[in-house]
Amino acid sequence: MRGLKTVVIVALVAVLAVALVPSEGSEGSATVEDDSTWYCYGDHPTFIFPSYSEGITVDWLVTEDSTGASITPESKTESTITVNLSGHDRITVTQNVSLNGDHRDSITIHVIPLHLSAGESFTVTFHDAGNVVSKQTIDNETVVEAESPHVIVPDIVRDGYEFKGWFEEGADEEFDPTQPILEDTDIYAQWEYAGVSGDTVTTVIVNNIYTVTFFTDAGLYCEPDEPGASSVSFRVGVLGGFDLVGSVTVTSTGGNIVQLSDGVYILTGVDRDITVNITGETVPTPDNDHTDDNPGDVPVPTGNDYTMFAIILIVLAVICIVLALYILRTRGSRV
Repeated sequence: MRGLKTVVIVALVAVLAVALVPSEGSEGSATVEDDSTWYCYGDHPTFIFPSYSEGITVDWLVTEDSTGASITPESKTESTITVNLSGHDRITVTQNVSLNGDHRDSITIHVIPLHLSAGESFTVTFHDAGNVVSKQTIDNETVVEAESPHVIVPDIVRDGYEFKGWFEEGADEEFDPTQPILEDTDIYAQWEYAGVSGDTVTTVIVNNIYTVTFFTDAGLYCEPDEPGASSVSFRVGVLGGFDLVGSVTVTSTGGNIVQLSDGVYILTGVDRDITVNITGETVPTPDNDHTDDNPGDVPVPTGNDYTMFAIILIVLAVICIVLALYILRTRGSRV
């Protein structure tokens, strides 16, 4: 008989222990503070409250905000509680703390459920110039404190442009990452042209989507203007300290290039990422320190210059001798 009682007691202790442990199937968890508000995408979140030493009694109160009705927790311990949000719009969870029957403290949180079912998820994709910068997933285990971001917004920079923010397609207001994500969402970077200096490689964004990259040979420069809806004009020239040998050639991997005037071009029909190649042979400009204000730098002729004059005089003398012999021979034949 005594053995049977022991078995029953052990069984009861085991059942209570299981009941007091948060369920393994809980959807997301969060460590909370007093008077905080939480978005829960799943319907079975677990909240972690402060824990206390022995002798402290903890009671839980879970109510629905709209009706005030009491809600039974799925599981609870002295510091954790798992609640069922199914069928509720907003609930309040309170941890009441007592010492020897005297109320000492309480911590209250507010919970806003978004009711994603198991296996359901949403993807947020950040795009810049036709490229995917970041792709993040929201699922039913996501728990986010109010006014905190639901997704991490990428930090990006682009030479010559001021970043204006992340926007959904066609939206006038900037994307707010602190608002709940309730569907697959595409977010696009927007830029404001701030001027791009000429360099070996210069990049501009057309229509906030397509990248036009200008490659220039050494000694040349390219200065793009602010892009239009599907075009961009640009100027090409020779950098100071270089001389052009021949001419400059401008080609592209897409669109149409038209030369508007000397050194001024326009690329139209930009409907994808395009590379513009600006080629031409240049040589460094020879150093010459002589100026009108510094006549002492005028070079003094060297022996090589006199040698050239001597060669020219010898050639002229030979020509004169040949002509003289020709004239004498012609006259002799007439006599």
